[in-house]
Amino acid sequence: MIETALPSHVAHKSMILLLQDERKIRDVAKICLELEDYTVLDTGSPYEALDLWNQWSERIELFIADSGIPEMPGTHLADLFIEQQPDLKVLFATGGPSARMFDLQRANQNVRLIEKPYLMQRLVEMVNTFIGFQKKHWHS
Repeated sequence: MIETALPSHVAHKSMILLLQDERKIRDVAKICLELEDYTVLDTGSPYEALDLWNQWSERIELFIADSGIPEMPGTHLADLFIEQQPDLKVLFATGGPSARMFDLQRANQNVRLIEKPYLMQRLVEMVNTFIGFQKKHWHS
């Protein structure tokens, strides 16, 4: 199990678990979401995602999963996580939604899909809307 300690200044932020096996996409998504004031736990491994979940499940509000990870489908983890935390929000990034994703989406209003390829701006907008967070814009 990987122990992840968070600095005290992120204790109040909404937490996202990001599972994306393509490193460049994961890095850019993490940066974009952190710029929106989210705490992002990111990994390319479903097994590490499970470890992070076991450590931080009480704080994680959103699980973003790439649906095309061959080791273990994001739907499998989402089923497990939702069973433990029924109000968890899940966003699947997919090139082609599977029947299981549609089943999850129909059964749970907290499951949504974003089709790949997507712009990072679109991802951030969906996350902000989904979590119900509105970034405060300061005007001079």
